Amino acid sequence: MNLDFRFATDDDTQSVINLWNLCFPDESGFNEYFFDVIYRPEYNLLLFKDGILCSMAQMLPYELKNNDKIEQVTYIYGACTHPDFRRQHLMDRLLNYSFELDKNNSKSASILIPQEQWLFDFYAKFGYKPVFHISSCQLTEYVLCENQLFISNAQEKDIDHIKSLYDFNLSGKIHVIRNKDEWKKQIDLFNSCGGKVLCMNNIQSQLVGFAFVWTYKNSFYVQELMCKSGYQDSCIHSLQKYFSTPCCKVSGLQFSNMSPLGCMCRHDNTDPINGYINLMLN
Repeated sequence: MNLDFRFATDDDTQSVINLWNLCFPDESGFNEYFFDVIYRPEYNLLLFKDGILCSMAQMLPYELKNNDKIEQVTYIYGACTHPDFRRQHLMDRLLNYSFELDKNNSKSASILIPQEQWLFDFYAKFGYKPVFHISSCQLTEYVLCENQLFISNAQEKDIDHIKSLYDFNLSGKIHVIRNKDEWKKQIDLFNSCGGKVLCMNNIQSQLVGFAFVWTYKNSFYVQELMCKSGYQDSCIHSLQKYFSTPCCKVSGLQFSNMSPLGCMCRHDNTDPINGYINLMLN
């Protein structure tokens, strides 16, 4: 068995798209958007077996805020193996090779968000620990609140205020740093793929919350809600009124039922502290 690892080039793009669509079938338009706007071949690690593309994983560079330290990390995204080559431990080889690259490039850790719950156990054998958590609540009735907020679509001029609220909510937690370009990317992704990014302002026109939302026929899903202290109920109530339905799922940090969302493998073998990641193209 002859295995070859290398990063993709432009010449590999069609083969990469074919494997991606096979492993991640999609009708939402995300796949097309990803390759048109976000994909960069130099971050896509490929594994060839006897000259055939079998496995791949995006190694996306991010910065992590860890207390007072800023660490360079790799976000593993879109890890997949062609169905004809599964159960041959090729993804094991690919991940271990990515760790070698990380260490050679002074990366502190590898992070990822498992696509399915059972994958937490799969990634655990490589040293990934479920340290990034999220909470959520499911609602079928309107939240009782008299404080109505003003809701608008997020614009580029709002990003500084959104970023400040995000940074404030995550102070003291290990988290991915979102610079202005990252916020632009996330907002554009949601807007292009049918989602909404909404700002919630009080009567003084101050931003008190933001939400990344997916809408359905009779309900909506808030993938990330961040709000100022004391504004949780008014934010949710205002979103329910905005979408004319009480039926929703809301995710963020403010509820009591924390569950693991993402994993980290630290390359110094220390135990990572609990933290938060979300969005991240997942």
